[in-house]
Amino acid sequence: MSPWWQVDLQDVYYISQVNITNRKDCCTDRASKVEISVAKEDGGKGTVVAYQEGAIGDFKSFTFATVQARYVRITLRDKQKYFHLCEVEVYGQSTPVDDCADKPCLNGGVCTDGVNSYTCKCTQGFYGSNCGKAVVNLALNKPASQINNYDEETNDWTADKGVDGNADTDVYNHHCFHTKNSMSPWWQVDLQDVYYISQVNITNRKDCCTDRASNVEISVAKEDGGKMTVVAYQEGAIGDFKSFTFATVQARYVRITLRDKQKYFHLCEVEVYGQN
Repeated sequence: MSPWWQVDLQDVYYISQVNITNRKDCCTDRASKVEISVAKEDGGKGTVVAYQEGAIGDFKSFTFATVQARYVRITLRDKQKYFHLCEVEVYGQSTPVDDCADKPCLNGGVCTDGVNSYTCKCTQGFYGSNCGKAVVNLALNKPASQINNYDEETNDWTADKGVDGNADTDVYNHHCFHTKNSMSPWWQVDLQDVYYISQVNITNRKDCCTDRASNVEISVAKEDGGKMTVVAYQEGAIGDFKSFTFATVQARYVRITLRDKQKYFHLCEVEVYGQN
């Protein structure tokens, strides 16, 4: 019952293929329910790496994820039969393949070798299995709004100045947004689609009044008027520049609020980084 044949490779190898040449003069169908199992030690627990239900025919090549093994066993699983084969070939190598040798991780990504696989840890600003996709500023030139405008007559320092791509920190050069003195003043950008976002960068005004940007709260929503979810917060002033990073969330609307503050609110550039 369940007859088997085994080969001792006399050392542990990394193997990934077993080829079987079957008897052809007669009785070819006896080689059925063929199971390939492996072990590192004689008498050790075998691990099944391949199996075929039914007859294998004249020849069968079994390929499988690379495993370390010294002993390779072929068994007719749950069969009461004669067992005969004419040749068995086991293919592998003494050392594992370095899957990082060809430097598959792009843009400075760090490669970690696996067994017939690799993983890339991407540098900031890139993502994807090979770090080949760039995280982009999704907020650039997108529609923006704010609680109110500092100067209703001249319409200077409007919300759109926060995403115009110009990070000039002198508010009088008109590349910053500016609200009236308000309680919990806010500014918001509509990314115009739902994205996976994980970072918001803020460039503050520097010509004066930098400390007004304090108790800064970042919140997001998928729908206009939908419930905002807070993803980041800093108590106190943020200084000249602040990068908020957080667990990736899906969002279309990104809002910045001075939580529980009665203040003017002005920033000179807001960048929202993410991907589709």
